[in-house]
This record gives sequence, C-alpha cells and structure tokens, in this order.
Amino acid sequence: MLCLSRPLTLLVLASSVLAGSPALADASPTARARVFALVVANNRSLDPSLAALRYADDDGARFYELMRAIGARVELLSVLDAQTQRTFSGLAKQSRPPTRDGLRAAMTRLRGAMMRAQRAGERTVFYFYFAGHGGVDNSREGYINLLDQRFRRSDLYREVIARSPASLNHVIIDACNAYYMVGRRGDGKRAASVKAAIRSFLSRESLARYPNTGVVLSTTTKAETHEWSRYHSGIFSHQLRSALLGAADVDGDHRVDYHELSAYVAAANLRVRDARARLSIYARAPRADLSAPLVELDTLRRIAAGAKRRPAPGRIAGFLVVPRTVQGHYYLEDDRGVRYLDFNKTAEQPLRLALLDRPYYYLRSSAREAMIRLASAGDVDASTLTQRPLQARARGSVERSFRSDLYAFPFGRAFAAGHSTANAAQPSALELGVDSSDDAPPPWYSRARTWKWLSLGVAGAGLALGVTMQVLAASASSKLSDGGITMVRAVELQGQVNLRQAVAGVAFGVGATAAISSLVLFLVDRDRTKPGARAWRLPSVAVAQRPGGAALTFATTF
Repeated sequence: MLCLSRPLTLLVLASSVLAGSPALADASPTARARVFALVVANNRSLDPSLAALRYADDDGARFYELMRAIGARVELLSVLDAQTQRTFSGLAKQSRPPTRDGLRAAMTRLRGAMMRAQRAGERTVFYFYFAGHGGVDNSREGYINLLDQRFRRSDLYREVIARSPASLNHVIIDACNAYYMVGRRGDGKRAASVKAAIRSFLSRESLARYPNTGVVLSTTTKAETHEWSRYHSGIFSHQLRSALLGAADVDGDHRVDYHELSAYVAAANLRVRDARARLSIYARAPRADLSAPLVELDTLRRIAAGAKRRPAPGRIAGFLVVPRTVQGHYYLEDDRGVRYLDFNKTAEQPLRLALLDRPYYYLRSSAREAMIRLASAGDVDASTLTQRPLQARARGSVERSFRSDLYAFPFGRAFAAGHSTANAAQPSALELGVDSSDDAPPPWYSRARTWKWLSLGVAGAGLALGVTMQVLAASASSKLSDGGITMVRAVELQGQVNLRQAVAGVAFGVGATAAISSLVLFLVDRDRTKPGARAWRLPSVAVAQRPGGAALTFATTF
C-alpha cells in the first residue's frame, strides 16, 4: 500500500486478531467444510496526512473472486472506484460501504450462517481479509481505517474474531503505518514502549487461549511501493493470491498451507535490493492444526460441463499444468488486463495453477508470451502452448527494481525446506512472553559465549557453499544456452543446474539459520558483560514457550 509502514506490521492488531474466536467443540473434524469470508477494502484514510490508496479496492475485488471460487459465502465491504467497477463488472452491486455499522451487520449475517451450518454438522472456516490504511492512536492502540471511523484493535477482537463460531479462522491483513501499532511516532524510548505495549496487551488477551486462529500479515521496511501500477494491486496481496491459486504448492498435495505461503513470498522478494520495494510477511498457522491449509485446490468449484453462461462467476475453468521441464519466471494476465498471478519455478516439481473462468489468459515471461483460450472446461498443459516474442519496457528506478528483482529467485522444494529450517529458529514478536521472576533458573542463552563463534562459522560456511553452488549453476546454465551441444549433453547440463540450485537453496537456509543464531548470541553475550548486568536476565529479552522448546526474542530489534 502507498503509505508509511515499518517492520512490526500490525503487531498489536494481529495479536488481538489471534486472540479470536473459539471453535465450537461439537463440530466434527471430518464434516464437510463450509466457507465464509468477510472482505474489507478501503482506499481512504481518516488521517489527512496520508494519501489515498489506489488499489485496495481492486485487492478486495480480487480476493472476493477467489473466495467465491472456494465456495465461500462472502460479504464484501468496499467502495469500488470507476476503473475497478469497469474491470469487475457487476461487483459494485454486491458490495456495501466499509462503515462501522456495515461491518457489524455483515458479521451478524455471517455469524448466523455459520451457526446454522454447524448445527447441521458441518465444519466451518472463516476468512477475514483487510486491505487499506492502518495506524496507532495516542494511547498506542492499533487501528485500521474504515470509511467513517477507526476500527481499533479491541474492536476487531470484540466485534469480529470473538464473534466467529468457526472451526478455523484465517485472518489476513494488508495494511500500512503498522510500525506504530506498538510505539508513538518520534518516541525516543521506542524499545521500552514496544515491550511495555506488548506486555500490557498479552496480560489481557492470551494468544494461547485461541488456538483455532491463523494469521497472515504483510510487513515491509518502506511502504512507498506497497502498491504497484503494473499489478494494479498491493504487492503483498498479489503475491498472496498467486500463492493461493497454486504457485506455492511445491509439495504437490494440492493444498497451500502457511509454511508454503511464507516460503513463496520469501523467494519472490529474496533478491529485491531497493529498500523501498522490499517485502516480507508473518504467517502463523492455527495452533490447533499447524498443517491447516489456507486453500485446498481440489475443492475449488469448476464450471459444469457444457455450461452455457460463460464466464461463470465464482468458478474455475480448470488448471494450467506447468510441467517440470518449464522453468523460470512467468506471469498470467487475463482478458481484462488483470495481472492474475506470478511464479518462478524450478525443475524440482510441476505446478497446477487454478484458472478462474475467463475467455482467455496470456502466459508471459520477460521475452515471450502464449495465449490460453478457455473455450471449454478442462486443464491446459503449458508445454503445448505456442509462444511468440513479447515487447516490454520498464519505467523509473522502483519500476526497474520490481521488474528485475521480484521473482528473481526460483521457488522450489529445496528453497521451501531451507526457509522452514531458518524460520524454525526465529520466534515471532507476536509470541513474546512476559519475563519471569528473579528467582527463575538461568535459560539456555547463559552459555552464549561458548556457541556464538561456532554459529558464525557455520553461517559463513553455509552461505559460502550457497554462493559457490549458485555460481556453478550459472556456469552450467550458460553452457546450456550455447548452441551446438547435443541433446545428451543438454540433459546432463540441466541436471547439473538443478542439483546445484537445490544444494544452494538448502545451504542458504542453513546459513541463514546459523547467522541469526550467531547474531542473537553475540547480542546476549555483549549485554551480559555490561557492569551491573545480571547474568541471565536482560531488559530487552523475552522468552516464550513453543512446541518442542523455547523461543528467544529481542523486542528492541523491532
């Protein structure tokens, strides 16, 4: 989104969301899931110093289409601008203004429908999606901007999440001005304010009490480029939709879970060098079901055979099947000119990408394009498409950064495995706990001096190996592109490229994990050597229990 933002995106707001609704205990885990969604998108901010967004309404419209394809009952709260109404014809009639009363009424309707479904023995899944401006008030309580007033963290907890009786809740927030969810603008005592705000919040609303809620939050170091005109969308929301439509399904189980989404976004933004364009996310699965999918591709609603009404709203025509042999960065654009999804795949796995029912799509790379006509329902094999040259040009420094750096790193199983390994060592700020009393025993990091150099060495070795493998892979790829080689030699070189890229992905993951561990240990050891410092308790450190161990987090690093 085109607004100010900071790394702790919607921290306290997200914590409030995570403190959400308890699932009904009598819902059978094997019952057929009914899906419900509340989609809120608002371009405007009530803060006159913030410019209006351009594409939050487009993001709401696109998420609405995705939820319809999942089979959800959707409540859309957004005022669509003229361009969006032309692109998404007829959708304005389905939408209501994103006001406080409108949100309450929509949640009341959805709550009633969910309870009726559960009484019929059906499992229920609830999505809450917001795209727009966010901020923090003078009391340091986070809020998001509705059309007529601020909707605070406590409001979101009380009026949305706590009212949802769903078996599972998925909360997705793409908003800006998020750093100030836990600190005031210009507060010179930022670290103390952050920790105090988190402790105060957690003392009232415990995350562990609501294990049925998962959350996905956008975070970024700068927010001037949260939106991109080429996407007609927020960067995060576009990558989210791309992942959920199948681009993140690297294990081929036809489900996209929180870990796959997180790894997909990390790969897409790995080589973004311009700080204004850099994006990361926080994705946390429901504690009650850590493998809970965000979407199950095989449950998407297909158009009926011989359907006469085309395109069919809320349906998919089939899947674009991208075989192992097709590699690199591609994107899909539909007949409306909507940038549909992006992917950059390795040869480690094929992909199945869900195609909403439209007359045609274009599959494009940086140099070529192929037209996909969907005259009838069914899957399309990408390797059979006829390609032709494509003309394209970049505009401006940020435009060049997006075009050259976004999706520059290929995403596959090796990268996803390395990313999961690295993330396992990084507890989220959302999991910060309250420091224990002075009588508590020394934690594991009291031996920081022993391990910090070993971690640093492992980090250096892992990153060096990753760089070496990438260089060797590039060398083999260069030979592959040369003319005059035999088919046997081409297959041999392609195998070398795939193997070296896989090794590089694992090495980068291990190296990043060790580097983070080393940094934490250096900071701990440095503070422990200060005169008068207690050997095991630091003002800026908090420890939280996680499944299988403990998690260490520095509030001051945010």
